[in-house]
Amino acid sequence: MLIVMSLLMRLQLHQIRAYLHLDLAAKLSGQFRENHKVRLGFILGAGSLLTGSDQYLALLDMEQSPHAGPWLAVPQNQYHELQFLKMVDNVDWFGVSPGLNFVAGPPAEKILVGKDTLLFNAAGKSETTAQTMAAALVKEIWTPAHHQERFTVING
Repeated sequence: MLIVMSLLMRLQLHQIRAYLHLDLAAKLSGQFRENHKVRLGFILGAGSLLTGSDQYLALLDMEQSPHAGPWLAVPQNQYHELQFLKMVDNVDWFGVSPGLNFVAGPPAEKILVGKDTLLFNAAGKSETTAQTMAAALVKEIWTPAHHQERFTVING
């Protein structure tokens, strides 16, 4: 079982080479085709989730934000990464997207799980703590429920 996590966010903004998300997905998929002993896990961004009554990409809101900057290349490339993975049918992979805000913090007592739609909790927040994401990943590893698809988790 491999979990692919983006370390790109730790780099200085001017050093981000966001295309590495897609490169790594392609490389790993190529290495593990037809291998039934390996399962790949990818943490994908919230930008590829659908939102609003007309179900548009959350990425579009990010691109329109006055605070958009060099970091925007990361969710854009994570969206391309997901599109690539959806075409891979001979590798056992899953993807997990956090809510709009992915922050440090303890695991939530209640975790909300969805598929392709941006989730909001009862307080109107779309937030996932790192430990909530970790709990979701561990659960998916021990009791696989998502094969060749992405799901999303937020703090309930």
